[in-house]
Amino acid sequence: MKPRGAAYDWEFRWRFPILIASQPAFAWLVHTTSGSSHRWYAPEFSGRIAVPAVLVATLGILLRIQATTALRARVMASDDPDVSRFVTYGLYRALRNPLYVSSLLLFGGYSLFFGWEWALGYVAFHGWRYRRLVRVEESLLRNEWGADFDEYCQAVPRWWPKWPELRFEFGRWLSWHGVVANWVYVAIWCGIVVSAWQGDLAWIIPCEFAGGLLMAAYYARRWARRVPVPRPEPAPLASELTARRGSQSPLLDVVPVPHFETESIKRSGAAPVRDDARSA
Repeated sequence: MKPRGAAYDWEFRWRFPILIASQPAFAWLVHTTSGSSHRWYAPEFSGRIAVPAVLVATLGILLRIQATTALRARVMASDDPDVSRFVTYGLYRALRNPLYVSSLLLFGGYSLFFGWEWALGYVAFHGWRYRRLVRVEESLLRNEWGADFDEYCQAVPRWWPKWPELRFEFGRWLSWHGVVANWVYVAIWCGIVVSAWQGDLAWIIPCEFAGGLLMAAYYARRWARRVPVPRPEPAPLASELTARRGSQSPLLDVVPVPHFETESIKRSGAAPVRDDARSA
């Protein structure tokens, strides 16, 4: 049963496309409502707006890179909530949802180019949407981890960090995994910086497009390198081995595979251990 106020399945599954699609929709809404004569995707802005926009977006992308360091790329791109791990270290010691907060900061920086009033509405919309997504995740985590998760929720805020616990591990700020798993977000930040420097928000379009291609290639490569789990072949009958090897006992060559082990492999999706396995 869906928790009250929680997102629907399609909302969670399409959370990233909705976030990206909100950019042109927001730009078009501002253009048609304000009656601006400039290009709808590249409004005119001043330096007083560009500076805080870059600062807010920079804080957002740094938070996202470090938060992603504590997670796997598979979790970042999953269609369904992954509750197999309960992360409480890194930024998660001070904030329960650093990825959502980082997205609000990054896209909030983008929306500042359209004006403070419009930016507040844009951030409020995504804040409402993220609140619905968080209710889904917290419900599943509570069912999986019980009292441990309740204790974590009491100690760590959902949206506003506990400043004494906010420890920035500078050695992980530029984690390569944290960057490549967020190519689109990094590209948006680059587009914001270049746009502020050039005075034209149109630069964000090619940057974001290039980031999307890199991110798609990254996850496609990860998917292609996944080793499929082979289905175990049934063990030959004792009579077959006896006929094949004469009087030799078949028990010397039969290595049974426990049923619970194969089921565990299929549920976890882990690849079987091989002697010639190489690190990815």
